[in-house]
Amino acid sequence: MLVFNRTRTWIAFFTTLVFILSMALITPVATSEDNAKPTPQLISGEITNKGDFSLIFDAEIADPTGTEGQFTVTINDAAVKVTAVEATNTVGKIKLVLETKAVAGEVVTVVYAKGEVLQIKSTDGVAVENFTYSNAEDPEPAAPPVLTADTTDNQVGAVIDITFTSTPDWSEKITNVKVDDVSIRDKYAVTDGQIAILAEVFPVARDYAIVVKATGYQDATLTQTIAAPQVEEPEPEVPVADLNDIKGHWAQGNIEQLVALGAIGGYPDGSFAPEKSIKRAEFASVLVKAFKLESGEGKVFADTQDHWAKDAIAAAYANSIISGYNNDKFGPDDTITREQMAVMIVRAAKLAPVTGNAAFTDSDSISAWAAEAVATAYSNQLMSGYPDKTFGPAKGASRAEAVTVIFNSLQKDS
Repeated sequence: MLVFNRTRTWIAFFTTLVFILSMALITPVATSEDNAKPTPQLISGEITNKGDFSLIFDAEIADPTGTEGQFTVTINDAAVKVTAVEATNTVGKIKLVLETKAVAGEVVTVVYAKGEVLQIKSTDGVAVENFTYSNAEDPEPAAPPVLTADTTDNQVGAVIDITFTSTPDWSEKITNVKVDDVSIRDKYAVTDGQIAILAEVFPVARDYAIVVKATGYQDATLTQTIAAPQVEEPEPEVPVADLNDIKGHWAQGNIEQLVALGAIGGYPDGSFAPEKSIKRAEFASVLVKAFKLESGEGKVFADTQDHWAKDAIAAAYANSIISGYNNDKFGPDDTITREQMAVMIVRAAKLAPVTGNAAFTDSDSISAWAAEAVATAYSNQLMSGYPDKTFGPAKGASRAEAVTVIFNSLQKDS
């Protein structure tokens, strides 16, 4: 019996072992290829305005510092030393700093040999494979559309709207905007036909050189003149019963309602100027009046101490509607942007936050700090987009738009 039991035990053991081995043979094993991420591919290269050479890949590139020894560069067949490889402000673009600078029209050839330790890699950790690139093989860059400077509201403190003829291919390929040779990434928004640049980019009155870069196109350039800010007129105090420039305007009813509430007024000549841009101070003041907010423990910013709207701004701060650019600066006479307006109206109306992004074609241009407020204002039908399905986060708001947003929020609250 003992021998029989041992025999059965060994038979069971070998049967189990055979089963495990057979399952191992038929069960697929995950390989590195199954989880492989795409290898970054070189798209193009270009001579920079300082004579160095940029390479543009189809993926975000990690810090390339220290990889200069992996590049061999020639300019018109003459060897040139690469002294450094640097990251840029443009996603996917790195710059080869050349000891001998290149000039427009010269043939630049770049040979890359992947190193064993340091390598050009995507931020996902995938190394770029060896390549040879020559700008002699590139097609001639196309001419960009002509840019038109903002001459309507181009004073210090205003959002600047540069316009151009509708050119979807060009506007979709814009990679960077520079003002006086300094990249202004995250401070501009592109829609077809317009580039809106935040007021903070133009702090003083003077001429600014603007360069717009787009893949496959020549640089588009223009000079934008910024005028000194006009002396800010106090907000109108006397409501005008019969406004002479709002009849037939899309916001007529909303304007009349807020004028009747005493939240905003017309001008002494009987006009309301519905399309005039509204400043941050004026919007804060209208909010405080419309929502009948108490002053509380308000804050006086360094740039609002002598401002006509000082008390209203302090009240808006006390009610957590505003926070200012920093602890000292509010920018009372800056034109309010649509994303700033969204933040302020959502806080004033005390709306529950809505997560996710609103469905606008330029959602990626909405600042991170304003994304939730824009989604909330849109979801609650306080604000809407434009017919082209954009939101225009950096675009300045008009008095008519501001009145409508506030009126909508009051209706929601009632």
